[in-house]
Amino acid sequence: MKITTKSSMALIALLSASTIGATIVSADAASEAAAKQLDSKGTVIVGDSTDTKDPKEYGIDPETTKGKLYTIDGINFHAKDTNKGPIKLERTSNFNFGNIEASASDIVAHANPLVFDKQKGEDGNVLPEGDPGQKLDRGAIVQFADTRTEKYGYKVKAKMSEQFTLEGKTDKLDNSTITFNNAIIKSENVLDADKIPTYTKGNLVLKEDGNLVEFASADATKQAGKGRFALEFGQGTKYDKDLEGVDKTGKADTAKESVTLTVPNKTASDMKKGTYNAKVTWVIDISEN
Repeated sequence: MKITTKSSMALIALLSASTIGATIVSADAASEAAAKQLDSKGTVIVGDSTDTKDPKEYGIDPETTKGKLYTIDGINFHAKDTNKGPIKLERTSNFNFGNIEASASDIVAHANPLVFDKQKGEDGNVLPEGDPGQKLDRGAIVQFADTRTEKYGYKVKAKMSEQFTLEGKTDKLDNSTITFNNAIIKSENVLDADKIPTYTKGNLVLKEDGNLVEFASADATKQAGKGRFALEFGQGTKYDKDLEGVDKTGKADTAKESVTLTVPNKTASDMKKGTYNAKVTWVIDISEN
């Protein structure tokens, strides 16, 4: 037979009361803490993209981390796309090959570098390299962007859609070609390497046959190529491969020699005087994705 004394009963009662009291105090404390905060709900609906929203006043600088190239000098830049779309070529360079003259040998002429008047950083302040009075040299630039909703993959291509033709006439610089070398690529923001489109470094030749040549490719399986990018062919005199986010495969002081016109000697030896114009058409191809 189990005997319970009055003292043990009192101890049990005391412990029970203490435990109940502690529980009540803990619940009150939790309630008071919860009463000091209240959540709001934020809601936003993401719909289909309708445009890449190209910033009209500046372009990506391929040679700085987050630099932006603003005003320009000369007639060799930019062709800008004013059409709207969730994936597009936003801007590209025009190519000024200067003056050439008849020759019994092949003629090789390089497009002039792009020349910018100033450059600003992410905070809007003029960067040291872009101080007033300085000129910034850059290679030819092609800028493109993809903001499509839940769609991935594309290829950037180009073709010579019109051979160099004498203004107002039908005379052409037959079999002339345009070659691109010393390419680098730059994202507007610093991205993981596998999210940046791959590209061909050089020896990209556009011929009068009008065949498309692939310059860059975004892998759909890696969901690469989202955002805004710029390809640059040839780099300026102050190119620095050690800057964050800058393609490290470039070569300084090649902007003046990386887009090349070649006129074969058969044509070069018998050319009419005047100004000749060609057309290079850039496209973003999504047909394979």
